Amino acid sequence: TRPAGQPLSVRKICGDDGEDWKLTLSDYVEAAILIEAANRPQEIAQGYTDWATIVANLKSLVGAQVPDEVIESLMNRFLDEGVAEVVQDQFAGDYYKLNYEQLVETRDRNLVDGSSLVFKYALVGNQFLHNAIAKFSSDDVDISRPQLDQPEAQIPAADRIVPLNHNEPDYISIRRELSAIAEAARGINDTDISDEQRDRINKGLAAASELWEATELKLIHVKIGVVMAIEDAKPIFKETARLSAIDALIAAIKAFIKATTGVDLENVF
Repeated sequence: TRPAGQPLSVRKICGDDGEDWKLTLSDYVEAAILIEAANRPQEIAQGYTDWATIVANLKSLVGAQVPDEVIESLMNRFLDEGVAEVVQDQFAGDYYKLNYEQLVETRDRNLVDGSSLVFKYALVGNQFLHNAIAKFSSDDVDISRPQLDQPEAQIPAADRIVPLNHNEPDYISIRRELSAIAEAARGINDTDISDEQRDRINKGLAAASELWEATELKLIHVKIGVVMAIEDAKPIFKETARLSAIDALIAAIKAFIKATTGVDLENVF
């Protein structure tokens, strides 16, 4: 069996009974892992390894001094939720790996919540985790002990709402091209990428198209949910014309956002 640890499944700040829940260091570390791991697929796409190695890899991934107990608790959570997998053998031992596709799905599910730690980490970066660690007592080994109240996000640019006028010519042009790219991606089967990566790209483009159908979006959702999904689709296309169309679409979205909000999308994070 895998090393003992208490999986932490509390994600919301308020339970169904109305009782407020508080966050633990594990929640901040998990946010860092979800963002860093999803952004570094080459480091995650590895074979099965022993428990000590995967814990060390996760500590390296977050780039901060995190107690082993916290990482081990998260690994147990990941195992329970399908984000990590284990191969067990009575004599050869247990071997673990992270499920990259599930990591990305979990990240994306959290990114749509502007109050989530994953959303905040995506905006601020690794300093967000370092600042959180400094607030926890160094002798706190009880990872399930409530520690911090959830703060509100204070990133005005990323939280700014973008109104989407569905009758505006630039909006219509972007929607049409996004739909064309998503349809073209669904029709491509003869590529060097895996079925899993192709499925992730198609789901990302479908989600981006759905987001663009909204009447308003936050800037961070445009950047992560739409632009990053389009950029992520590039490996599925080999012909120069389609790749050029993708670059042109991304440029059009950035220009649309700049004209609508006055904010440079490159500076949103």
